[in-house]
Amino acid sequence: MDPLKLSEADKHLIYGLLLKTKRSGRQERKLLAIVRSSMEIDAKITAILRLTRARMLNEPDADSRKDGEPGAAAPRKKSRRENVVVVDSRAEIATLLKKSSLKRSLLFSRVSERYDAIPLISELRAPLVIVNEVLETQEEYSRYFWICRAIHRRVRVIFLGRPSFAVAVGRGFGENTRFLEKPLSFEKLEESSRELLQRQESQVER
Repeated sequence: MDPLKLSEADKHLIYGLLLKTKRSGRQERKLLAIVRSSMEIDAKITAILRLTRARMLNEPDADSRKDGEPGAAAPRKKSRRENVVVVDSRAEIATLLKKSSLKRSLLFSRVSERYDAIPLISELRAPLVIVNEVLETQEEYSRYFWICRAIHRRVRVIFLGRPSFAVAVGRGFGENTRFLEKPLSFEKLEESSRELLQRQESQVER
């Protein structure tokens, strides 16, 4: 988390959203210990994110049983496709995306509300979020981006639909977001998606 970019209200928003994620009994007990601890809100969010990450990677912290036991989780197969979270209230864009050429390299998961994407970004470690919604103020764009960034520090965001006002491009926001006008060009969306994902890969390699 980058606490400098978030208000206390936003930190508590993230905290509440992360608590909604479904977990196993063992994970819930670990979560309860975090919730009851005397840690500051930043540390609690970080601990919950680590708990989620451990479960997704089947690390020792994740809930698992010995091979052959009833209910034992099958080993996770790492997909070659990148996870992408799509915020789309009517599922129209998400449906078209799943039928487009992007499906060869991207795996799409849809939510209807933009803040419902937060737990999913955490679970999937999604490097890209596509938002099919025009927000009301420029502050909302910046706020949403930094909330997503607090969950996954390398996430990029594509907003579909350009607002009628100019959005201030601050450091970190401009190079990691894109605004695509409607009617939507899937060729442009694919180009922007690959550009942002390649930018992430180049930063990881540094």
